[in-house]
Amino acid sequence: MSKREAESRWVHSITDEDGHVYKTNDQIAARFADYYAAFYKARPLSDSSNIDSYLKAVDLPQLTPEDALELEREITLDEVQAAI
Repeated sequence: MSKREAESRWVHSITDEDGHVYKTNDQIAARFADYYAAFYKARPLSDSSNIDSYLKAVDLPQLTPEDALELEREITLDEVQAAI
């Protein structure tokens, strides 16, 4: 990605509901954190029994015991280097 593309995706400033403008990275990050904290606090999670009954009714794929063991094993240096 070029520098121009990266800059076009950057949040340079935000304005809150009261019209205050925030321009520094720390200010912007704090406002985003405040917004999402309030957003999720205002929308309480569903009752866990509702979630459990829904998940029991859905036909979700299951890992085989072999796949589960494969996912739990240590990641090798070769795998890390291949991913990079």
